Amino acid sequence: GLGGGGLGGGGLGGGGLGGEGLSGSGRSFASAGPPDSAVDFCACGSFASAAEARGPRGSGSFASVAYSVPAGGCGSSRPSSFALGVGDTKGHPQPGGLQAAFQFGESQLRSLAGDPESRADEDRLYDLLASAHHCALDLEQDPPVDARDLEDATRVAQSSLLRLCMAWLHFAACGGLVEGGAGLRGMPAMELVCSTVVAVAASDLPFALVLLPAFCDMGGLADLGLVLCCADEAALPGGVKKLRLLVARCRALCHSGAMSTDALGGKIDSFRDAMFDRICELAARRGRQMRVPQFKELVSELGGVLSGAFPAAQVFESGCLLSLKLSGLLCAFCPGLPEADALEAIDWMALVLRNLLDQTVAVGALSSPVTIRGWVEDSGLWSTLVWRAGCRTQHHAHHLFVLLTRRALAPCDLVGSLAALGALSPSSVPASSRLAIQGALLAAVPSLDAELLLDLFGELCAVLGFAHLQEESVDLLVRLTQRALNAGYDPGGVGDTMGLARSLAVSQLLRFLQWGHRQSEPN
Repeated sequence: GLGGGGLGGGGLGGGGLGGEGLSGSGRSFASAGPPDSAVDFCACGSFASAAEARGPRGSGSFASVAYSVPAGGCGSSRPSSFALGVGDTKGHPQPGGLQAAFQFGESQLRSLAGDPESRADEDRLYDLLASAHHCALDLEQDPPVDARDLEDATRVAQSSLLRLCMAWLHFAACGGLVEGGAGLRGMPAMELVCSTVVAVAASDLPFALVLLPAFCDMGGLADLGLVLCCADEAALPGGVKKLRLLVARCRALCHSGAMSTDALGGKIDSFRDAMFDRICELAARRGRQMRVPQFKELVSELGGVLSGAFPAAQVFESGCLLSLKLSGLLCAFCPGLPEADALEAIDWMALVLRNLLDQTVAVGALSSPVTIRGWVEDSGLWSTLVWRAGCRTQHHAHHLFVLLTRRALAPCDLVGSLAALGALSPSSVPASSRLAIQGALLAAVPSLDAELLLDLFGELCAVLGFAHLQEESVDLLVRLTQRALNAGYDPGGVGDTMGLARSLAVSQLLRFLQWGHRQSEPN
């Protein structure tokens, strides 16, 4: 899978959601996990989703949230009715409870979304989101059994809880969510809303199947996806996990005929490109904290989202393309992170490319060697390695040199690109980077067959002229010449079509090395 071998280790349903609790509710959502899928994302490694350990209520992320019920909304003896404030001690509705407060909050949030100049008590609105979150957890932990309680809970969850969350999502999608913001406009508010929506619309509650279609039809799913496109690197992974869970439940509704697969695909399409761009933006940040394994897991979760509405081949290709983009960005040196992270990005890219090229039946245009060549050129891969990668990463790129030269690129393409960037001769490229790239070429040679080796040798001889015999590149040329001689090359042979006589110095060097190669004493 993206992130390796199979999403969640062998399929979209193969783990990853079982350990997730909602804000310490202690309730596993394993039974609500996505259905199995045959989609295999060709990336590296296998990842089980990490649990969201928020701790018990009143601790962790929500330690500062006071869970209070306004006067008049004390509710019945049932925890769920108490939390919602839907009745007094006799079970009769009370207009002054949390339900009215949630409806007021919805009105305020929609006013803020529609008019940026409007004003509201944002601290109070944030507290309402926190109260809604706790109400949802109460319902999830102790769902109503009595028919009247169930009817009341369904009405309140749809008319106030869910609508409050949707109002905030619309407000956030209109620019209300700010990276680095606090309170109503910060990431904690997003986490509260996402958890609340999952608890009431994608859980095992009896009325969840009623609320989820309404949530999607009113634009909630599309808004949630757009809001996640504004999330920071700390909040995005958890948000995408919840999005995947919602989409998995929507997919189940599609199978039952309660929802259209095309409609679900349209909602995912509304934020898919923006989501991919956001992840790439986070990967390109110099001060990022996310590591390559976290990006792999994030791509795996996105694969689960896309699998809810799109064919396996389309999901496979989209995931591979995103993996290639991310690994190309992550192989650049990032201050504050060990270079081992960039080495892992190179391995990720090599595995994605290998899996694409190994496809016996093309799953899309991306699996074609011609398309791979175009991607290498358009992505600026060699430029990134030469100018932005560390020396260890540059040398580690010999895995890419071997794979691409054997499967997609001609030696002339590789040598021409590196020479044009100044990696093979003295240039503005730092000497340490030039030597690392040249070392990568030499490290790739043992894995090439004789024909490819001689092709590579001929291209280098055409690029490196007489002056290079006195410069750093002579080491590359000499060692590669020795490899060529071992492979059976005879510089004085008949029918030489390699064009090696273009440089008199190279021709003389070849003859000298051939003579030395034939001597009984190596010295």
